[in-house]
Amino acid sequence: MTGWIEAARYVVNNKQAVTVDIATNKITNKRPSGKSKKPGQVILDLFTANMLVNIYDAINDKNKKMFGELNIIKAVNVGWKLVK
Repeated sequence: MTGWIEAARYVVNNKQAVTVDIATNKITNKRPSGKSKKPGQVILDLFTANMLVNIYDAINDKNKKMFGELNIIKAVNVGWKLVK
């Protein structure tokens, strides 16, 4: 499992937004505020995290591997295209 999917599952389970580093796809701050976001980081909210987790769980293993290798920005963009 990749870093951003772990972060998305954390957000869904704890119902709390987190800050995720774009380069490493790891959680950098579990309690983000408006000023805690730094360059190279994104805030992952519950709505977006839930979308990512639902898509990741619904696709087959081959596609999970490809989807999981994307960075968080690309995964979110692909996810929104799949939802529409």
